[in-house]
Amino acid sequence: MKKFASFLISICLLASCSKIASDSNNSCPNYVKGDVLVGIKNTASIEEVFSLFNQLNLEIDEMTGFYYTSPYPQDSLTVLINYLNTKPYINTRNFSASAFVHYQTGIINVTTLFFDMTLPNQQDWINNEKSLQLTDTKNDTKNIFIKVAPGQENYWLKKLKNYNIVSWAELNCIGQIQFH
Repeated sequence: MKKFASFLISICLLASCSKIASDSNNSCPNYVKGDVLVGIKNTASIEEVFSLFNQLNLEIDEMTGFYYTSPYPQDSLTVLINYLNTKPYINTRNFSASAFVHYQTGIINVTTLFFDMTLPNQQDWINNEKSLQLTDTKNDTKNIFIKVAPGQENYWLKKLKNYNIVSWAELNCIGQIQFH
């Protein structure tokens, strides 16, 4: 009976923790100061993303999920990867260009991560996207990691959620598990 009572108390505590976490607008007590994670709707182009974050004067540290297809033949995969690896915003932080030939379609897919997307890097990517004739796959997991002034994280969480290309915004929580 004592084990059952302990189990019941544990469940009640977990439920109350879940309620607290969800009521606090996904806030977490332990997070990386100055970091905000942002989900982008799959219909948003990279140009729209750059435009919004430049307008808000926010630093884009990392981008994932901006995937493209290439019109080039399969045998150009290595040349494409080598070219993309010449870009300092792709070949950095122990990452390099990522592209593959889709096994069913035979089409080259570019799944590269982007880092330190300063205005010059943004312009360079836009120019390369056009010159390489890359087409956005409208993947459903476009994510951005931005840097904000420490102490301004919650301000940006609320503000970013008001833009139509943003699907979610969260803090970069450290070692926290939330039960929903």
